[in-house]
Parts: sequence; structure tokens; C-alpha cells
Amino acid sequence: MGSTAINEYAIATLAALVVVWVIVAYFRGLRYRLSVRASSWLAAQCVRDFGRRHCPGNSDLEAFCLFLEEAARARDLPAWDSKERELILPDLRELLPEELSGIDGLWELVESAREISASQMYCAYNPAEVAELLRRVIDISGFNVNSGVNMVALRGHSPCRDGWGEPVQEEVIAEWASVGKLNQP
Repeated sequence: MGSTAINEYAIATLAALVVVWVIVAYFRGLRYRLSVRASSWLAAQCVRDFGRRHCPGNSDLEAFCLFLEEAARARDLPAWDSKERELILPDLRELLPEELSGIDGLWELVESAREISASQMYCAYNPAEVAELLRRVIDISGFNVNSGVNMVALRGHSPCRDGWGEPVQEEVIAEWASVGKLNQP
């Protein structure tokens, strides 16, 4: 075999390996993408856990968590989204109740949690943006997703083409909240 044939073989082999790596990385990434509904629900769990540790019993924070959780089952997403105006937390930073304004990381947590759905409401679905915002929420909150939710069940909700997926039934949401043997990353 001449050196030209060896170089062509090496280039073809390298190209094939790169293609396989890209395909594997793409499908592996898909496995970890959550729908906007599932991401919003998970963000609520993170905010709630943070609240239990830093400001237990705060009704404004709990109302915000319930709002985020409602995204999972909302049949009319624009109507659900309009409820945000009734909440204290997602408004301007200055409107945080006094007892919450001094808690380190809370504003960034609430803002990132809300952006998961807000950033996807009236634009093309961007799964990388949803994943980055959710990663930020998890990091800020310190929530252990592997011990706090059933990630296998949560990942089972299809984002469909629009990223949101279909409204989720209560029994499926209950499965998301259950932690057991299936809860593996």
C-alpha cells in the first residue's frame, strides 16, 4: 500500500469515527433533554427545596412554585403564563418581599426558574437554552435531583416538536415525584 492510500484510509477512518461520535453525542444529549413542562416542574422542586432551607413557610415562594408546577398540566399555556402577573416574585427584583430580599441566590434562582418557560413561550423551542437555565436552577438551589425526583419518569415526557409536549396527567406527575429504584441518572 502506498502512502497516499494509507493517508486516504486514515482520513476515511477518522471521518467515520467523528460521524459516529457526533451521532452518539446527539442522541445521548436527547436522552437528557426535558420538555419545557418537565423542566418547569423540576425547577419548582428546586426552588421549593431552597425555600425550605432558607425561608421556610414563605407563602409567596410557595405560590411561585405552584405556578411553575402548573405548567406541567396547563391546557392553555398563554392563559397559564398570564397568571405570572399576579405573583410577587417574578416581577422586578425590588418587589421581593423584605424578608426574602436578603437571601443570597434567591433572586437568581427565581429568575432562572421563571425563564425556563418564559424564554420558550412565544419563540422557537431552544432545548439548549432550557437545559442551561435548568442547570443554573439546580446549581443555585443545591437540589439533589437524583434523590429528590424520579428522573427516569421525568425524562419520559416527550417535548414533541414545540418543546412543551402534551399536558401531563396527575398520576404521571405523582410518578415524577416518586423516588425509588428507577431513579437513576
